[in-house]
Amino acid sequence: MKAIGIDEPFGDAYESVGNFWRAILPSPTISDAVLDPTVPVEFRGASTRPNCIFREDDFNPVARTRRGRFYVLAPGPQPSERAVMPFPIGAHILLGHVQTGQMTKMLVVYDQFQLAANTKPLGLVALGSAESLWQVILMPERISTGEFLFTLKARRSFSILPELDHQKIPERGRAKVAETVQKLIDAAHRESPESIVDRARGAAQSCLATWVSTQFSDDRHFTLGSVGFDQNCLQ
Repeated sequence: MKAIGIDEPFGDAYESVGNFWRAILPSPTISDAVLDPTVPVEFRGASTRPNCIFREDDFNPVARTRRGRFYVLAPGPQPSERAVMPFPIGAHILLGHVQTGQMTKMLVVYDQFQLAANTKPLGLVALGSAESLWQVILMPERISTGEFLFTLKARRSFSILPELDHQKIPERGRAKVAETVQKLIDAAHRESPESIVDRARGAAQSCLATWVSTQFSDDRHFTLGSVGFDQNCLQ
């Protein structure tokens, strides 16, 4: 089983290689993680060690996606003494470890996240803060190390639009409103101004049609497949 260790005083990250640990270079971005949180999310205090962390392998700000691996706090006392390979190369000579080429460090150890056949699929995760919510959008991939690689997409719009409170959207139009608003947010990051205007028009049409059909109990101008809005429905 793969594991990573955190040297808390210096913030260095190590990964297990048999009975030894080697530094991860370049140092990865590691965030506290809460899996399938209850919203609003309650994060740990400053003096509390996280039970789960996320190691980021790739971030795409345009697509608003992150790819990486989850680890859970290993059982036993933390931190614990581990034999590590010193870095940079040659550091063991200066440190007096000429014979063994190794030294020991106190590491907080996290084991790779296990995804068994009967494990409930991950849906929502919070990374780093209660406001940073991410959705698991693809089936996790098992990579050569035996770990699972997850692809996440930001739930929030990075302040492009106000956040939606899905519970306040009428159920009859909730899915369509969420879909068209999400398409608008995606377009704002990658498409031309003309496409953004088209997406904005579609989102506004969905919102207005949902509101009208609810206020006036009239579904004549509202369908989930093709939303239409007519001034006559206000009369």
